[in-house]
Amino acid sequence: MTAVYRSLGRKLICSNSRFDVYFDALELPNGEFLPDFLTVRPRVQDAQGIAGVFVLPEVEGKVGLMRSYRHQFSREIWQLPGGFLEPGEPAQAAASRELTEETGLICSPDALISLGSVCPDAGLVEARVALFLAPCGKHFTGPAVAEEEIGKGRLEFFSPVALKEILNHADDIGGATLIAGYRYLSLPARKS
Repeated sequence: MTAVYRSLGRKLICSNSRFDVYFDALELPNGEFLPDFLTVRPRVQDAQGIAGVFVLPEVEGKVGLMRSYRHQFSREIWQLPGGFLEPGEPAQAAASRELTEETGLICSPDALISLGSVCPDAGLVEARVALFLAPCGKHFTGPAVAEEEIGKGRLEFFSPVALKEILNHADDIGGATLIAGYRYLSLPARKS
C-alpha cells in the first residue's frame, strides 16, 4: 500500500492571469513536516479538473506537430497545438478554438475525437489536460493568431510511421504530445 501523507494547509505564494502558486504544508508518513511543497493550480478548470487542451490535427492521413520555441529550454520543442480553457468553456470548444488560432485549421467541436486526459505533471500541477484528435478537412483562409503568441510554431505533417519515429527518438518533445501520439497510433485505423 502507498504511504499517505496529510495536508496541513496551503499558503498562496503568487498568482498571475492563469495560475495560483501555493506552498502546501505536509506531514509525511514518518512524521516529518514539510512546510513548502510547491503546487501550481490553474485558475480556470472545469468540473473534471481539466484546465487545458492539446489537439492532434489530422489531414489526409497525416498528423501535425508544431515546432515551437520554448524559452525555458532555449530551443524548439515538438508539441501539439493547445492552450487553456476560458471560464465556462467546454474542453471540446477550447480545443477547436486553439486549433484554429494556432494552425489555421478548422475542426468543429463535435467532430473531435477524445484521446483521454492526462496529468501534465502530477507532482507539481494540480490539473488535467484533455487530448483530442482533430480530423480536419479544410484550411481556414483567414490569418492565425499573431506570430508573437508564446507556444505558436510551424506546423509539420507526418505519416503514422514518421510520427512513431519522432515519438520514439525525439528528446525535445512535450509529454502530452507523446501521450496523444501513442494513443493516436493505438487507434485501429491509424497504425500504418
